[in-house]
Amino acid sequence: MFRNLTLLFLGLTLSVQAQQMSNMKKGDPVEFEVIMQDAQSNNKRQDFSLISSSSDLLKVVGMANMGRAKSYKLPQVDFAKYSMVFINLGEQNSGGIEVHVKKVVDTGSEWIVYYQIDKPGADEMATTVMTTPFTLVRIPRPGSKVSFEEITAQR
Repeated sequence: MFRNLTLLFLGLTLSVQAQQMSNMKKGDPVEFEVIMQDAQSNNKRQDFSLISSSSDLLKVVGMANMGRAKSYKLPQVDFAKYSMVFINLGEQNSGGIEVHVKKVVDTGSEWIVYYQIDKPGADEMATTVMTTPFTLVRIPRPGSKVSFEEITAQR
């Protein structure tokens, strides 16, 4: 009895999720979830990538954990349904720099990840320290290529 109810619930959940994905129209926003965001990825090179496997995710999280007192936990991701977007700004010579995903849009031919870089203003104080700001975001597994586009901050 319990097993049958569990299977019924699972089937309903999957059909609702499939229906929601099929209802998406070109230009519709895609839901995303920020998984990690910090000032130290420990990756000195700028990187905009789609992560579609556990081994690639392990490399990113493992590098971010190098030298960190409190390590990030490796997020559990079902890569059959989801992918991860990794945006790393590379080495910066100031603190206070952050990167934020603002929206993800399915245009029909590609998914565009719109991101914004926030930096301290000229009248704001920031530490003089080397940083490697990054964000790691979970998105539904895209059916087409993914590109990245910066949105300039409005002050």
